[in-house]
Amino acid sequence: MDPFQLPSIAEHKAAILDLCRAKIEEFKLLGYDRVEFDEFWSYIESKVRFGIQLHELVELILSVRITDYMNYLTVNAYRQMEGGLGDPPRS
Repeated sequence: MDPFQLPSIAEHKAAILDLCRAKIEEFKLLGYDRVEFDEFWSYIESKVRFGIQLHELVELILSVRITDYMNYLTVNAYRQMEGGLGDPPRS
């Protein structure tokens, strides 16, 4: 879900995007130079639930651990491969 569809979050779009860039910069300081904004934002969107509040989105971005993000990328890479993991299980 795109959190910017919610009016309470849309009005803070610039600050949220800056926060994402700061988190990516943190990962780069830790030696992960290939973190791309679009992939990071896709990860954030995958974690957003409907009706998320601004403070919850900020906490989500700030609490991303590099291991969780890398696991997300790995699973997505397998899904994109022919014969990979396929569709995620439905809950």
